[in-house]
Amino acid sequence: MNKWIKLLIVIVVIYAAKQIFFGTSESTNPEDKYETSWQPPGAQLAPIAIIMGRNRVSGCGEFHIKQRNDGSSEYLVACSSDGKSWTYYLVWLGTGNISGPLSDSLSKPY
Repeated sequence: MNKWIKLLIVIVVIYAAKQIFFGTSESTNPEDKYETSWQPPGAQLAPIAIIMGRNRVSGCGEFHIKQRNDGSSEYLVACSSDGKSWTYYLVWLGTGNISGPLSDSLSKPY
């Protein structure tokens, strides 16, 4: 076998072993992709509320948001009916799509 092919196989095996045993360095916490602090929705309240209503999301009398760090129209939304129990969604203003509810282990707005 050609020595270059052997070298390539060794590199692939080392890379695969690294991925299996050490994983990637990319964070698995969804909040790392968004602003660090929760904000009141401001001008985004109406479009977010419309999207959530269209998707039959209920029990959201209070909203807090985090915009995605890249400045896109994607928001992490925390909503609550009592200010104590929070439900989390991803909302895309550009497309009107929503995902969730998400894990309740995300940080609370306050």
